[in-house]
Amino acid sequence: MNKRLTALGILLVLLSILFMNCAAILNNSGKKVGVNSTPTGAEVYVNGEMLGRTPVTLELDRKQHHEIVVKHDGEERTYVLTKKLGAGWIVLDVLFGVVPVAIDAATGAWYSLQPKELDVDFSQQ
Repeated sequence: MNKRLTALGILLVLLSILFMNCAAILNNSGKKVGVNSTPTGAEVYVNGEMLGRTPVTLELDRKQHHEIVVKHDGEERTYVLTKKLGAGWIVLDVLFGVVPVAIDAATGAWYSLQPKELDVDFSQQ
């Protein structure tokens, strides 16, 4: 009986370590955003700074909203990426204690950016 309790205790400790900071460990989505255009080669600006030409994958801070402007041949399209709070991550963190809550809140791992991809069509007038 004592060995079973010890084994169960070890298992619970290992599971709690595994699921600590659930969002920080498991939530890789939300900070990479793909931007594509037709035709390709459009300039991509994030919060006023040019970060590349399409097709491009942007690495963005998921703790804040971002304004994306895509420009091609004098035309431009503006999009706002919004941060979305994943309530499921909060529930998991709360179940496993204060440490995961603090880490995921500080790192912003609870958030993802929406939309995750932009497809801009400049061929249609």
